[in-house]
This record gives sequence, C-alpha cells and structure tokens, in this order.
Amino acid sequence: EMWTDPSKHLKIKVEECIAVEPGQPIEMYSTLNKEDKRTGRRIQGPQIVMPQPFDTVVELKASVAGELEYVTITYNNGYVENRPGPCVVWKDPETMKSVNVNAAVRVET
Repeated sequence: EMWTDPSKHLKIKVEECIAVEPGQPIEMYSTLNKEDKRTGRRIQGPQIVMPQPFDTVVELKASVAGELEYVTITYNNGYVENRPGPCVVWKDPETMKSVNVNAAVRVET
C-alpha cells in the first residue's frame, strides 16, 4: 500500500513488521546477493523488525528441561551432546538436526 505525503516524501511504502517477544530468538534469512547464497542472522527479542520481500523469517523452537530431565542435541555433522537440566535450548535449524528432552534417572548415593 502506498501513501502520499507531499510535505515530507513523494511516496511512503507501508510494510509489515514482526514483533519479536522478549527472550524469543528468530532467524532471518536472505537470498539477495551476487552468488544467490542464503545468508542469515539471529535476532533476539524484544525487537520490532521489518523483513524485506526476499527475507524468510524462522521462529526458533525452545526445548526446556527441568531439574529431573536432560536435553539431547543431535547436530547436522553427527555430533551428539547431552545437557543436564534445568536448561533451555533453542533449536538452530542451520546447525542442529534434532533437540529432545528426556527424563533423567535419579541415582541414590
């Protein structure tokens, strides 16, 4: 939609904005470059961003492990990492294949 404001601009183009909630990260990917390669950047909320027409926005999914749980992260290169809870892991689609929350086994001493 184009609005005209003759006192300041010849034309003003109104674009849609995205409100990124506090603590919520997103990835914004762009394919506008000479080699047609995809580039990305992580945006951490709270912010308001205005994606360009050639941008793709991906909301990252949080996996939350409590005190009696752990998170198993499988990376795209095959490496597997276990993180004890309590913790929060945001799944990065560029580097992580899967993120799973598992129940821990309590060991009495």
